[in-house]
Amino acid sequence: MCGGATVWSPFASYNIKPTDRVGIIGIGGLGHMAIQFASKVGCEVIAFSGSESKRKEAFGFGATEFYATNNLKDFSGIKKLNHLLITTANQPDFKLYSPSYIYKLISSWIPLMAANGTIFPLTVDFGETPIPILPLIVQGINVQGSASASKGQLLKMLKFVVQHNIRPTIMKFPLTRDGVEEALKTLSEGNMRYRGVLVAA
Repeated sequence: MCGGATVWSPFASYNIKPTDRVGIIGIGGLGHMAIQFASKVGCEVIAFSGSESKRKEAFGFGATEFYATNNLKDFSGIKKLNHLLITTANQPDFKLYSPSYIYKLISSWIPLMAANGTIFPLTVDFGETPIPILPLIVQGINVQGSASASKGQLLKMLKFVVQHNIRPTIMKFPLTRDGVEEALKTLSEGNMRYRGVLVAA
């Protein structure tokens, strides 16, 4: 309900239309739901992940394109995006990337946006996220905050997921001390696929 509502909100409130190109950064608890929503809405879904390890799963969720950012030198050859949903644990750096950054990009995400496109930062990050103003002005780009869905939107989301058979991918752990520790270890190692659920005996 929380993760699904978070990524449903942009579709419910900010005019993401069928045939729009929607980029999704991060294929995890939020991202794997966002891919499914965007696909079923009828969008072109462009998934970005740190490595190739989730390529097959991304296409299984409904992605139409996949890019492993650790192999990207720049965004040349990628058609512009109308919307970009950021679902990673941390916000990406919108400034120019240097070779020391893990993704080794020499460009920022902003040039990937079409004119009047919208970037949705959907994950909580209490650090500074500097965003250059000039490209936003020149390209007419929006950076749109999006809170979790309202009750009415939640009901529409539940109807939509039933209609399109959308489900989260989960891993179950026993609701015990050992189970919690195993779940947290799985999460910290980046191996959670994609929501951890604690199950009482």
